[in-house]
Amino acid sequence: MMKVIVEKYLNARAGAPSVNATCPRYLAPGTELIVDGILYKGDRIDGNDDWMKDSSGNYYWTGGLRIPQGLGPGAEGEAEITDYNSRFGGIPEALRTTRGRKIRVAILDSGIVSHPALKGAVQRMSGFCGIPDDVTDTTGHGTHCAGIIGARGDQLFGVAPACELVVAKVVAGNGMILSSAVADALSWALNEAGADVINCSFGLDDPASPALMEKIDLARNNNVTIVAAAGENLILTERYEHFLFPAMLEGCLAVGAVNNQASSGTKAFRTQLGYLMPNADVLSSIPPRPEIYLNMHGSSMATAFVSGITALIYSDFRQNHNRRPTLTEVKSHLDRIAIPFQSAVDFSNPLQLFKP
Repeated sequence: MMKVIVEKYLNARAGAPSVNATCPRYLAPGTELIVDGILYKGDRIDGNDDWMKDSSGNYYWTGGLRIPQGLGPGAEGEAEITDYNSRFGGIPEALRTTRGRKIRVAILDSGIVSHPALKGAVQRMSGFCGIPDDVTDTTGHGTHCAGIIGARGDQLFGVAPACELVVAKVVAGNGMILSSAVADALSWALNEAGADVINCSFGLDDPASPALMEKIDLARNNNVTIVAAAGENLILTERYEHFLFPAMLEGCLAVGAVNNQASSGTKAFRTQLGYLMPNADVLSSIPPRPEIYLNMHGSSMATAFVSGITALIYSDFRQNHNRRPTLTEVKSHLDRIAIPFQSAVDFSNPLQLFKP
């Protein structure tokens, strides 16, 4: 459960997220409500069809609600709520309030599991490790990235909590990720699953194939942004011989993670690198073991954050221009959010974006 605040005069609707449902009470701005934190689809008002529900079965249109900023205590002493949509620094309010509506984000990773924070988030799934129906996440990596991007309840809200997630399992049980599997997953995401943004929080175990290059070109030609993990610290500099695939490929948005040791300025970052984030712990969803939330860090998590922000940019373009942004337009928006890396001083706060 979580606390929300009524921002506009609002009707409670009993039993269904519909303006035609019974109205047991009328709420004035400033009224505090305790809701379950899950987004329910209902009647569309001003382009917004997301509703929340309280323990009595009353529904409230989210266009009239505000989630308190930052980490706040849950209802009646329950666990704190982590809300990345409200807390990530520098995101313009016009982007933040879209919450990623009507945008599909494909997560190519280790799969996913059912999780209370992801209820209703995942629209399609497919496996590319030999068994099409197997998308079970045994490592927790894919589920963790999914929570950062699109969690929408329980104790966690992602950067784009109203986006739609489509999941492709490309990481085999032994941890191997083959170029052929990624190429097939990209084809599925683009041609069948309708992805607008594709999150690749991994590096390949073999060289990029012509088929993979072709799919990356197809994504760019259709204004689908691929956000890919570029690694951490030294691997991001010119001194290191290897740079992760597919992040280094033209057409991908490469995201790295750094700690304060990278702030000395003595090492030049690779020219392919697009953005950086602090290499700090991030809380997100994992398969129950028995805990269901865990801290992880690295460029995988940084990549998921940038994918979430990119989904907000796409949602804004869908709403205001009825089209997808180009990669150049995506970068232009991200550049306005990003802090010049030379100005970075705090590497303990993961919720900030840097520009090399």
